[in-house]
Amino acid sequence: MNDIVADAAIGPVSTDERTMAKTHIEACKHITAGEKKLIIFDRGYASFDIIQMLENAKLHYMMRVRTKFNLDIDAQTATDGFVSLKQGTESIQVRVIKFKLASGEVEVLITNITDKRLGKKAFKKLYFMRWPVETKYDIIKNKLQLENFNTRTIEGVQQDFYAAMYLTNFAASLAIDSKNNIDAARSNKNNKYEYKANMNELIGVLKDRFVYALVKDSESVQATMIDDVLKEVERNVIPIRPGRSIPRKLPRKSKFHHNQKSNC
Repeated sequence: MNDIVADAAIGPVSTDERTMAKTHIEACKHITAGEKKLIIFDRGYASFDIIQMLENAKLHYMMRVRTKFNLDIDAQTATDGFVSLKQGTESIQVRVIKFKLASGEVEVLITNITDKRLGKKAFKKLYFMRWPVETKYDIIKNKLQLENFNTRTIEGVQQDFYAAMYLTNFAASLAIDSKNNIDAARSNKNNKYEYKANMNELIGVLKDRFVYALVKDSESVQATMIDDVLKEVERNVIPIRPGRSIPRKLPRKSKFHHNQKSNC
């Protein structure tokens, strides 16, 4: 919700998404201990083991599920009902929400939120709130070119990975800091939309100047250089257009960069 990566991990290519998700769930339990949580999952993460893990941890969840994930879910005609997931002698009851997208596709969500005051419209809005995760992947993979590693060693790849995570969070923090000034500068302009920092410009400025600021011995000089970056960010803004959607693209046939800078 605040555009900050709270937990990040990198592992061997043989490690599947669900295994990685379990490490993030464990970390999430401690990052905001004692606070209520709702974890939203895209298609591909739903499994009895993960759902059981979430239930045991008393975490609220909402997952989009594929067709044929569970035959009872597929067979359910009600747009809001309950289904029991079974594995061996164990059973977990989940709430199943179904609604049609503008494309005509039926979206199916499962959740352990049983409060009937939350209906289909609420869950549709809630699920859309995970969209910034997709835009964050775009920033990390394409704008920061995470997969364009500078090395083949384990330590070097990890260094590239965590440096990218640090930079993406710093960029998000700058965008947050700039928002109040952007709003104030446009408060009397009668704009149709709200405005925010242009992330492309922000990352471009950071790539050019951030390292130079870090290596300065003087903290005041560092602060001045970062403040100059912030001012430039506030001059390069884009409108926030609600309700936009982007068609899902088919995966590339060949791997871009293929973990080797010389292949650019």
